[in-house]
Amino acid sequence: MKEALDAVPRPLKAEPSCPYYFWSGTSKLRSVVGVIGECVSAVCKKSGVQKAHAHRFRHTLATELLGAGATFEEVADILGDSVEIVKKHYAK
Repeated sequence: MKEALDAVPRPLKAEPSCPYYFWSGTSKLRSVVGVIGECVSAVCKKSGVQKAHAHRFRHTLATELLGAGATFEEVADILGDSVEIVKKHYAK
């Protein structure tokens, strides 16, 4: 995944040192979240996968990481959730 993200072009108007993949860091965060949501929705629709949505990818990521030996703490950090939430939803 990191390799694929590193291949993504730098956002418009972003400084070379910009730490973000899809945001220049200059607009409001709320704006970029909306744009990314629209892009993900368009990709899901075009994919032809029944009931495709961003949450499905989140669940897959969490369960794959746990299955590969990641700790609950590591997955919680990646998802931005608490350890308790990760255990509740993804420990199965």
